[in-house]
Amino acid sequence: MAGVDDDQSVEDTESYNETHEDSAEKKTVNKSYSNKRTNIILVGLPGCGKSSTGWLLAKQMGLGFFDTDEWIVSLSRKPIVEIFKNEGESGFRKYEEQVVKFISNIQNHVISIGGGLLESDENWKILESRGRLVYLNCSLAELSRRLTVDPQLSGLKSRPLLADLADVTDKEIREQRLTERLAILLSRRKERFLASECIVGSDYSTAECDAFKVQACLQKLQNF
Repeated sequence: MAGVDDDQSVEDTESYNETHEDSAEKKTVNKSYSNKRTNIILVGLPGCGKSSTGWLLAKQMGLGFFDTDEWIVSLSRKPIVEIFKNEGESGFRKYEEQVVKFISNIQNHVISIGGGLLESDENWKILESRGRLVYLNCSLAELSRRLTVDPQLSGLKSRPLLADLADVTDKEIREQRLTERLAILLSRRKERFLASECIVGSDYSTAECDAFKVQACLQKLQNF
């Protein structure tokens, strides 16, 4: 492990890919990566920057970009919060099983993974076999700040496991409960986060900086 501090239908898949055409178009691929036929898989808690860092990393390296949550929204034609509301968490996990099967056919992409995917042993085995796992490690305090920095609290409202906290009017109590909720999620996923081949600290950097740190970490891996 290396580290750097601080078918619902083919049409659904085609629609998702068209949306990300710019990030997935053919470019000059990083020579150290181009022949490996594998992916870079970003994991981490909500707010760590998987989507923003992943998109920039893909652009920098000339790879495609795939976001599992966005794919589920595209497939179901519903926001994730609505899926949880109407079908429950078990219904959402079924969509995640579909996205993992789809990932098994993807190559040469940066993939942003929804955290719940890691909690399934079967999903974990597939993800490990499909690419290099990179953990964007961020402190609970910083995650809490990022998720509540928007006055409209969209960072909470868009995440079903945290959305109810947006209704807590007292800021101090809300942040305390948010930190506690994130700590629970971390306790459930930490073992697999730490099994990643690269661990990148992201508390005090931008998504662009994190993308470069991921590249530097990957370069340290033997035979990458």
